[in-house]
Amino acid sequence: MVRYSIPNTTSGRTLFRGMALVLFISLVSCIQGYAQTEKESLSHGANGIFEALSAQREGQGTIDITQPEDIKNQVGLVHQKQARHSDGERSGVHTQQGFRIQAYTGNLAKSKEEAYRRAKVVNAANPALGCYVTYKSPFWRLSVGDFRTREEAQKAMQDLKRAIPAIAPELYIVRDNIRVSN
Repeated sequence: MVRYSIPNTTSGRTLFRGMALVLFISLVSCIQGYAQTEKESLSHGANGIFEALSAQREGQGTIDITQPEDIKNQVGLVHQKQARHSDGERSGVHTQQGFRIQAYTGNLAKSKEEAYRRAKVVNAANPALGCYVTYKSPFWRLSVGDFRTREEAQKAMQDLKRAIPAIAPELYIVRDNIRVSN
C-alpha cells in the first residue's frame, strides 16, 4: 500500500496556492472565451445596437425596444456640433490658460442640482458669460466666463456680485483652461 503524505505544512500551502492559481487562470480563460463569443454573436448580422439587443437567441429572453426611427439613426453617430468643437480649427475655438469665476463648489447629495440651479440664475443675470458645470470627484463645480486676464475676471466678478448678491460671498477667481475664439 502506497501512502501519500505531505511532510510539512509549508509545502502543503504552496501546493494549495499553486492549484488555486491554476484553477483561477482556467476560470478567467473560460469566462474571457465566453465573453468573446457573445461579443462576436452580437456583432454578426446586426446593423446596430437596437437590432443586436432585439435578436432572438436560444435559451435567452427577448428584449423589445420601441424607439422612433430618427433616434435609431442617430445612435452611434458623432454630431456635427460635437465634431466641430473637438477640432478647434473648424469651429474657430481653441483652449488656453486663463481665468474663470468659481460660483459654486459642493460635494453633497444635492450638489449637482444646486450647480445647475445656480447656472440658470447666473445665465439669467448675464447671458453673455458662459456657465460650465463640471464634476471632478467628489465635487460639483460651477465656473463662469472665459477671461484671458485676472483683471477681466475681477471686473466680471464685481458685476456678478452686484447682480446676484446672494452668491457674492462664494465667488472667487480660479485659473482654468478657457475657450477662446480664433
